[in-house]
Amino acid sequence: GVPQFTTLGGRGARGGGMSDDKLSSSGGGATTTATTSYKPKRVETFALGELRRGWSSSFDPGNGSGSDDGDDDSLLSATTSKPQRRDAVDSPAVAVAASAHHTLVSTRSGRLYSFGLGRGGRLGTGDENHRPLPARVLGPLAHRIVASIAAATNHSLCSTSEGDVYAWGSNGFGQLGIVSSSSSSDGNKTTDGGNNGSNNNAANGRLSPRRVEGELKHLFVVAVAAGDRHSVALTRMGEVYCWGDNRSGQLGTYISASTGATTATSPSSSQANNAGRSCHRPQRVESLWSAQPRRRAIAIAAAEFSTLVLTMPPTMSANTGEASSSSLASLPVNTIYGWGHGNHSPMRVNFPSVG
Repeated sequence: GVPQFTTLGGRGARGGGMSDDKLSSSGGGATTTATTSYKPKRVETFALGELRRGWSSSFDPGNGSGSDDGDDDSLLSATTSKPQRRDAVDSPAVAVAASAHHTLVSTRSGRLYSFGLGRGGRLGTGDENHRPLPARVLGPLAHRIVASIAAATNHSLCSTSEGDVYAWGSNGFGQLGIVSSSSSSDGNKTTDGGNNGSNNNAANGRLSPRRVEGELKHLFVVAVAAGDRHSVALTRMGEVYCWGDNRSGQLGTYISASTGATTATSPSSSQANNAGRSCHRPQRVESLWSAQPRRRAIAIAAAEFSTLVLTMPPTMSANTGEASSSSLASLPVNTIYGWGHGNHSPMRVNFPSVG
């Protein structure tokens, strides 16, 4: 996944009518002229470098011939040999997600590919090998259609056409939505995650995608977002669910240290120090869903210490005067709410008035 650029010096003939930038300097009676040009290639080349022919044809480095040990020479040899048609890329990419160490790509047919650094299982390929070229993410996603994707520093998320959420990578703060354990109940190997794949405090992670259950098991999820140490899901009804690290309030709720229960209201002074613990199960942001009128989200985003959502305009029923999602007498604009950076409650983002 290393960006590739064309550098042409002192040749002038590049096509497209673009002129070179010349840097001239003189010193001691000598004049030096440097001619440099950077011409971005098409996205396919930018993402895959000079090995793009293997991806463009039917070679799949994650499941076809060739070595997956990260050796560039072996990969180059594999791509120059007769390509295998096993798990070929059969449709164009429709979505991408990128983080510090890896990239996810989903195709129109619903397949998911990943490439980058594999330490900690963030690629979801079943091992911790690095992948310089896209490798298909299989496991439970082998026969499912991927609808949305999200990538964070050490974990990844996706939702499927069936409305289910899958997560893999580090679970050090519960961002995979599974309770930490020393061993897996389903036999799936676990591993520690962290920055660059190492963190002494990280809990057991996943090398392959696993379904996020809890309350999400009975809901239809249409979008996911991944912060550095927390995860966010958006349901078809407009509900927002968060789980993972809550030390900065990025889950939009307070969590009881004794019971693990959540509340939308500010805790007492004696509970304030315990409100920032992690949550390993998806929790609905009640401050939005229980508000009057109800706030239904239509888009979500997550950063390292915060979460943002875009909500539909609340509408008013002409008959009762109460909130109604079917009324045409709605407010004119959508609204953005955010929380985190020490604030556990969603706050409306206000923009300057026009004019």
